[in-house]
Amino acid sequence: MAITVLSQIKNNYHRLSEAEQQVINYCLNTKMIDLKLRMIEQEVHVSAPTIMRAISKIGYTSFTVFKHELAFADSSANDYAPYESVEEIILNIQNDTQKTTANIDPNELNDIVKNILSAHRCFIIGVGSSSGIAKFFSKKIQQSGIWSNAFTEHSPISNIPFIANENDYILIFSLGGHEDYVTEAIFSSAIKNVKSGLISGNSDSELFQICNNSLVASQSTPKRKRLRSRLQLEVIADILFETLLLKINTRYRLG
Repeated sequence: MAITVLSQIKNNYHRLSEAEQQVINYCLNTKMIDLKLRMIEQEVHVSAPTIMRAISKIGYTSFTVFKHELAFADSSANDYAPYESVEEIILNIQNDTQKTTANIDPNELNDIVKNILSAHRCFIIGVGSSSGIAKFFSKKIQQSGIWSNAFTEHSPISNIPFIANENDYILIFSLGGHEDYVTEAIFSSAIKNVKSGLISGNSDSELFQICNNSLVASQSTPKRKRLRSRLQLEVIADILFETLLLKINTRYRLG
Protein backbone atom coordinates (compact mmCIF):
# COMPACT_ATOMS: atom_id res chain seq x y z
CA MET A 1 0.00 0.00 0.00
CA ALA A 2 2.79 2.43 0.91
CA ILE A 3 4.50 1.89 -2.41
CA THR A 4 1.21 2.30 -4.24
CA VAL A 5 0.29 5.73 -2.89
CA LEU A 6 3.77 7.21 -3.41
CA SER A 7 3.94 5.74 -6.91
CA GLN A 8 0.49 7.13 -7.69
CA ILE A 9 1.66 10.58 -6.64
CA LYS A 10 4.88 10.26 -8.63
CA ASN A 11 3.15 9.12 -11.81
CA ASN A 12 0.39 11.74 -11.75
CA TYR A 13 1.98 14.76 -10.06
CA HIS A 14 2.63 16.50 -13.40
CA ARG A 15 -1.14 16.50 -14.09
CA LEU A 16 -1.88 18.65 -11.07
CA SER A 17 -2.37 22.41 -11.10
CA GLU A 18 -0.22 24.50 -8.80
CA ALA A 19 -2.99 24.69 -6.18
CA GLU A 20 -3.52 20.91 -6.39
CA GLN A 21 0.21 20.31 -5.99
CA GLN A 22 0.15 22.41 -2.84
CA VAL A 23 -2.61 20.15 -1.51
CA ILE A 24 -0.56 16.99 -2.15
CA ASN A 25 2.60 18.61 -0.79
CA TYR A 26 0.79 19.46 2.44
CA CYS A 27 -0.56 15.92 2.75
CA LEU A 28 2.90 14.44 2.11
CA ASN A 29 4.42 16.63 4.82
CA THR A 30 1.62 15.93 7.30
CA LYS A 31 0.69 12.24 6.88
CA MET A 32 -1.89 12.40 9.68
CA ILE A 33 -4.38 9.57 10.02
CA ASP A 34 -6.96 12.07 11.30
CA LEU A 35 -6.30 14.63 8.57
CA LYS A 36 -9.49 16.53 7.73
CA LEU A 37 -10.57 18.32 4.56
CA ARG A 38 -11.27 21.42 6.62
CA MET A 39 -7.71 21.37 7.96
CA ILE A 40 -6.28 21.35 4.42
CA GLU A 41 -8.66 24.13 3.35
CA GLN A 42 -7.48 26.34 6.21
CA GLU A 43 -3.77 25.57 5.95
CA VAL A 44 -3.36 25.59 2.15
CA HIS A 45 -6.13 28.14 1.43
CA VAL A 46 -7.91 26.06 -1.17
CA SER A 47 -11.50 24.91 -1.60
CA ALA A 48 -12.80 21.39 -0.96
CA PRO A 49 -13.40 20.80 -4.70
CA THR A 50 -9.74 21.63 -5.38
CA ILE A 51 -8.67 19.04 -2.78
CA MET A 52 -10.90 16.38 -4.26
CA ARG A 53 -9.68 17.14 -7.79
CA ALA A 54 -6.10 16.66 -6.61
CA ILE A 55 -6.91 13.31 -5.01
CA SER A 56 -8.89 12.19 -8.04
CA LYS A 57 -6.07 13.07 -10.45
CA ILE A 58 -3.61 10.84 -8.56
CA GLY A 59 -6.06 7.95 -8.73
CA TYR A 60 -8.24 8.05 -5.60
CA THR A 61 -11.97 8.59 -5.40
CA SER A 62 -12.03 8.51 -1.60
CA PHE A 63 -10.23 11.01 0.63
CA THR A 64 -10.42 8.53 3.50
CA VAL A 65 -8.60 5.79 1.58
CA PHE A 66 -5.97 8.24 0.33
CA LYS A 67 -5.12 9.65 3.76
CA HIS A 68 -4.96 6.19 5.35
CA GLU A 69 -2.54 4.89 2.73
CA LEU A 70 -0.45 8.04 2.95
CA ALA A 71 -0.34 7.99 6.75
CA PHE A 72 1.40 4.61 6.69
CA ALA A 73 3.60 5.27 3.65
CA ASP A 74 7.34 4.80 4.00
CA SER A 75 8.63 8.35 4.29
CA SER A 76 12.14 7.23 3.42
CA ALA A 77 11.07 6.07 -0.05
CA ASN A 78 12.47 8.34 -2.72
CA ASP A 79 10.26 8.32 -5.79
CA TYR A 80 11.88 11.39 -7.30
CA ALA A 81 15.24 10.91 -9.03
CA PRO A 82 17.75 13.74 -8.38
CA TYR A 83 19.97 15.30 -11.01
CA GLU A 84 22.99 13.17 -11.81
CA SER A 85 25.63 15.91 -11.64
CA VAL A 86 26.27 19.56 -10.80
CA GLU A 87 26.95 20.17 -14.49
CA GLU A 88 23.46 18.92 -15.35
CA ILE A 89 21.91 21.29 -12.81
CA ILE A 90 23.83 24.29 -14.16
CA LEU A 91 23.07 23.44 -17.78
CA ASN A 92 19.37 23.05 -17.01
CA ILE A 93 19.22 26.47 -15.32
CA GLN A 94 21.19 28.09 -18.14
CA ASN A 95 18.85 26.67 -20.77
CA ASP A 96 15.73 27.74 -18.89
CA THR A 97 17.08 31.26 -18.35
CA GLN A 98 18.00 31.63 -22.02
CA LYS A 99 14.55 30.49 -23.08
CA THR A 100 12.85 32.80 -20.58
CA THR A 101 14.75 35.89 -21.68
CA ALA A 102 14.41 35.04 -25.38
CA ASN A 103 10.64 34.66 -25.06
CA ILE A 104 9.99 37.96 -23.30
CA ASP A 105 7.79 40.15 -25.47
CA PRO A 106 9.09 43.76 -25.19
CA ASN A 107 5.62 45.14 -25.86
CA GLU A 108 4.10 43.11 -23.02
CA LEU A 109 6.99 44.09 -20.74
CA ASN A 110 6.63 47.79 -21.53
CA ASP A 111 2.86 47.67 -21.11
CA ILE A 112 3.18 46.16 -17.64
CA VAL A 113 5.77 48.78 -16.66
CA LYS A 114 3.56 51.56 -18.06
CA ASN A 115 0.59 50.27 -16.07
CA ILE A 116 2.63 50.12 -12.86
CA LEU A 117 3.93 53.66 -13.32
CA SER A 118 0.51 55.12 -14.14
CA ALA A 119 -1.40 53.27 -11.40
CA HIS A 120 -2.65 55.00 -8.29
CA ARG A 121 -2.05 51.77 -6.33
CA CYS A 122 -0.37 48.47 -7.24
CA PHE A 123 -1.68 45.21 -5.80
CA ILE A 124 1.02 42.54 -6.07
CA ILE A 125 -0.32 38.97 -5.70
CA GLY A 126 1.67 35.83 -4.99
CA VAL A 127 0.54 32.64 -3.26
CA GLY A 128 2.35 29.56 -2.00
CA SER A 129 6.04 29.58 -2.84
CA SER A 130 5.48 32.51 -5.21
CA SER A 131 4.55 34.74 -2.26
CA GLY A 132 8.20 35.56 -1.51
CA ILE A 133 8.69 36.92 -5.04
CA ALA A 134 5.56 39.07 -4.73
CA LYS A 135 6.66 40.48 -1.37
CA PHE A 136 10.18 41.28 -2.56
CA PHE A 137 8.99 42.88 -5.80
CA SER A 138 6.41 44.95 -3.94
CA LYS A 139 9.05 46.16 -1.48
CA LYS A 140 11.43 47.15 -4.29
CA ILE A 141 8.89 49.22 -6.17
CA GLN A 142 7.80 50.82 -2.88
CA GLN A 143 11.40 51.99 -2.47
CA SER A 144 11.13 53.52 -5.94
CA GLY A 145 8.25 55.71 -4.80
CA ILE A 146 5.35 53.59 -6.04
CA TRP A 147 2.36 52.74 -3.82
CA SER A 148 2.36 48.98 -3.55
CA ASN A 149 1.20 46.18 -1.26
CA ALA A 150 1.80 42.43 -1.47
CA PHE A 151 -1.24 40.14 -1.11
CA THR A 152 -0.35 36.53 -0.32
CA GLU A 153 -3.28 35.13 1.67
CA HIS A 154 -6.70 33.88 0.56
CA SER A 155 -8.90 36.42 2.36
CA PRO A 156 -6.99 39.63 1.42
CA ILE A 157 -6.74 38.50 -2.22
CA SER A 158 -10.48 37.78 -2.35
CA ASN A 159 -11.14 41.30 -1.01
CA ILE A 160 -9.17 43.07 -3.77
CA PRO A 161 -12.23 43.47 -6.07
CA PHE A 162 -13.95 45.43 -3.28
CA ILE A 163 -10.94 47.72 -2.88
CA ALA A 164 -9.44 48.24 -6.33
CA ASN A 165 -10.76 50.65 -8.97
CA GLU A 166 -9.91 51.52 -12.56
CA ASN A 167 -7.01 53.72 -11.45
CA ASP A 168 -5.24 50.76 -9.83
CA TYR A 169 -3.21 47.86 -11.22
CA ILE A 170 -2.86 44.22 -10.20
CA LEU A 171 0.25 42.14 -10.89
CA ILE A 172 0.20 38.39 -10.21
CA PHE A 173 3.15 36.03 -9.76
CA SER A 174 1.94 32.45 -10.21
CA LEU A 175 3.92 29.58 -11.69
CA GLY A 176 0.87 27.47 -12.55
CA GLY A 177 -1.83 30.14 -12.74
CA HIS A 178 -4.54 27.77 -11.49
CA GLU A 179 -5.49 29.16 -8.06
CA ASP A 180 -9.28 29.42 -8.23
CA TYR A 181 -9.70 32.26 -5.76
CA VAL A 182 -7.01 34.35 -7.51
CA THR A 183 -8.75 33.84 -10.85
CA GLU A 184 -12.09 34.83 -9.30
CA ALA A 185 -10.56 37.98 -7.79
CA ILE A 186 -9.01 39.05 -11.10
CA PHE A 187 -12.21 38.34 -13.02
CA SER A 188 -14.28 40.39 -10.56
CA SER A 189 -11.72 43.20 -10.73
CA ALA A 190 -11.73 43.16 -14.54
CA ILE A 191 -15.48 43.78 -14.47
CA LYS A 192 -14.63 47.05 -12.69
CA ASN A 193 -12.09 47.88 -15.44
CA VAL A 194 -9.09 47.17 -13.22
CA LYS A 195 -6.14 46.17 -15.41
CA SER A 196 -3.93 43.22 -14.47
CA GLY A 197 -0.69 41.56 -15.49
CA LEU A 198 0.52 37.99 -15.02
CA ILE A 199 4.02 36.59 -14.54
CA SER A 200 3.62 32.83 -14.92
CA GLY A 201 5.12 29.60 -16.15
CA ASN A 202 1.89 28.54 -17.80
CA SER A 203 0.08 30.11 -20.76
CA ASP A 204 -2.70 27.52 -20.61
CA SER A 205 -4.83 28.88 -17.78
CA GLU A 206 -7.99 30.90 -17.35
CA LEU A 207 -5.98 33.49 -15.44
CA PHE A 208 -3.71 33.94 -18.47
CA GLN A 209 -6.77 34.65 -20.62
CA ILE A 210 -8.22 37.20 -18.19
CA CYS A 211 -5.13 39.33 -17.58
CA ASN A 212 -4.42 42.26 -19.89
CA ASN A 213 -0.72 41.45 -20.22
CA SER A 214 1.49 38.49 -19.40
CA LEU A 215 5.10 37.32 -19.37
CA VAL A 216 5.75 33.58 -19.41
CA ALA A 217 8.76 31.90 -17.80
CA SER A 218 10.36 28.79 -19.24
CA GLN A 219 10.98 25.72 -17.10
CA SER A 220 12.11 22.24 -18.02
CA THR A 221 10.28 19.34 -16.42
CA PRO A 222 11.93 19.13 -12.98
CA LYS A 223 13.52 15.91 -11.78
CA ARG A 224 12.10 16.43 -8.28
CA LYS A 225 8.50 17.36 -8.94
CA ARG A 226 7.35 17.97 -5.38
CA LEU A 227 8.71 21.49 -5.48
CA ARG A 228 9.04 23.31 -8.77
CA SER A 229 11.56 26.14 -8.97
CA ARG A 230 10.36 29.76 -9.08
CA LEU A 231 13.77 30.91 -10.31
CA GLN A 232 12.53 31.93 -13.75
CA LEU A 233 9.74 33.99 -12.19
CA GLU A 234 12.48 35.80 -10.26
CA VAL A 235 14.41 36.35 -13.51
CA ILE A 236 11.37 38.05 -15.05
CA ALA A 237 10.74 40.03 -11.86
CA ASP A 238 14.31 41.39 -11.99
CA ILE A 239 14.00 42.31 -15.68
CA LEU A 240 10.66 43.97 -14.96
CA PHE A 241 12.10 45.98 -12.08
CA GLU A 242 15.20 47.09 -14.02
CA THR A 243 12.96 48.21 -16.89
CA LEU A 244 10.84 50.10 -14.38
CA LEU A 245 13.92 51.91 -13.04
CA LEU A 246 15.02 52.71 -16.59
CA LYS A 247 11.67 54.37 -17.31
CA ILE A 248 11.77 56.29 -14.01
CA ASN A 249 15.32 57.56 -14.66
CA THR A 250 14.39 58.54 -18.21
CA ARG A 251 11.46 60.55 -16.90
CA TYR A 252 13.77 62.21 -14.36
CA ARG A 253 16.31 63.21 -17.00
CA LEU A 254 13.68 64.55 -19.36
CA GLY A 255 11.74 66.29 -16.60
